[in-house]
Formats: sequence, structure tokens, C-alpha cells
Amino acid sequence: MLMKARFRGNALILTEPVALVDGQEYIVDVRDQAALGADTSSDVGSAAAFVNAMKSLPSIPLEWVDELEQSIEAGKQQADFRGVFDDLVEEPDRSK
Repeated sequence: MLMKARFRGNALILTEPVALVDGQEYIVDVRDQAALGADTSSDVGSAAAFVNAMKSLPSIPLEWVDELEQSIEAGKQQADFRGVFDDLVEEPDRSK
């Protein structure tokens, strides 16, 4: 769950009501919204916020992409359409 809050004094004050269990402990990941390059308007979870978040990710070295593609290619196996229990199925008696 993603929530917006403002820091006042020594507490984070949520800007919108949320359904949390009283007494339950939670892990909080605090990020400065402006520092992440996200739109500071109330569009949390919007397509624009998603695109901004994706743009802020570090780039992946091409060597990693090549290594992943090689691993995928090396792990490919021939398709086998036989069923696991095919040898247990009795053939119907067609002589009748």
C-alpha cells in the first residue's frame, strides 16, 4: 500500500484516511516524492507516476541482457506432449 504523508515535528501525518489495524506493526519506506522525480500532485498510482518511476530506475548493462538471453537459449528443452500417466491408461478393446 502506498500512502502520502507530511512530516510535522517528529511524526508522519497521513494526508488521506487509511484502514490499518490498531496496534499492528508496519514497515515504513520513506521517500521524498520530489527527489524521486514523481509528480507531487495527488496522482499517486497514476500512469504518469508509474512512467516517472520507471524513468528513475538505473539502466541495465547490455552484457547482462546478453547473458540472460544466452541462459534462456541454453535452458530451452524440446517440447514433450506425452502425458505423465500415459503408460497407465489401458487401451479400449475394439474387437467387440
